[in-house]
Amino acid sequence: MSENSGVQIRHVYDRWRETIVRRDIDGRMALYAEDAIFESPAVLVTLRDRTRGILRGKSEFDYIFSNERHKSCFQLEYFSGFVVLVW
Repeated sequence: MSENSGVQIRHVYDRWRETIVRRDIDGRMALYAEDAIFESPAVLVTLRDRTRGILRGKSEFDYIFSNERHKSCFQLEYFSGFVVLVW
């Protein structure tokens, strides 16, 4: 991973964290590509009808990000690999 990539990853994480703290759903959604995949236990907590904690595409993210019940599920720390940001 280049130093520049590390800076970019940190920027995305910092922006994501800001959107959680400010409850800025539109700002958070802007960080994701249309075909992004979101995998989290928060999916199972928030969407009880799901059998897997995976959402595919931004169109599925809106409900979980706007639902108050999921807020305590996010850990506001991160680990970054080469092209993957995990929080």
